[in-house]
Amino acid sequence: MPRNGSGVFSYSAGSTATTGATATASTHNIPLADILEDANAARPVVAGGTGSTTASGARTNLGLGTAAVADILGTVSESGGTPTGDIVERGSNANGEYVRFADGTMICTKTLTGQGPISTAAGSVYASSEITIGSTPSTFSAAPTISFAANGATGGLSAWCAGSNTVSTTSFGRVFLFRASSTAVSDFNVTVTAVGRWF
Repeated sequence: MPRNGSGVFSYSAGSTATTGATATASTHNIPLADILEDANAARPVVAGGTGSTTASGARTNLGLGTAAVADILGTVSESGGTPTGDIVERGSNANGEYVRFADGTMICTKTLTGQGPISTAAGSVYASSEITIGSTPSTFSAAPTISFAANGATGGLSAWCAGSNTVSTTSFGRVFLFRASSTAVSDFNVTVTAVGRWF
């Protein structure tokens, strides 16, 4: 055998040549046969190879998981909580955009334009009517964490948001816009980001 159980190659005992000695076929054909056999066998990991003649065997011997054959961008999937598809999935529809990751994380975003006015007195500030953000573009496995941001599409306008407790696995919930001063302008953008899990 050209290699031992640890994958280390060594010559057969008594097969090395000695100066002045006669080389015989019975002595020196053995290591040549070993070299030929080794050259046509799968190179072991210890010698810089994969230890296999198949792609799946090579991945196993090198300790590579299913991500080694998954596309970076494609369709994610899972079975019993174990990722089985690609690594990242991105999509969009009328309800916004989403990104799913193989570990189960999902991020959904949506922007509403033309919101306002902000003119109802609420203590020392002014509020808009309650704004329904609507459905998420993809379904979460549990209610996600929501964050809101608002800005005026017209220069000089500013506002801030506060969400109401109506978030679900399929809904971004609702939000109010607030300003320090009243405005009849309906020119505010509201962007919502939901972070949670798809499984």
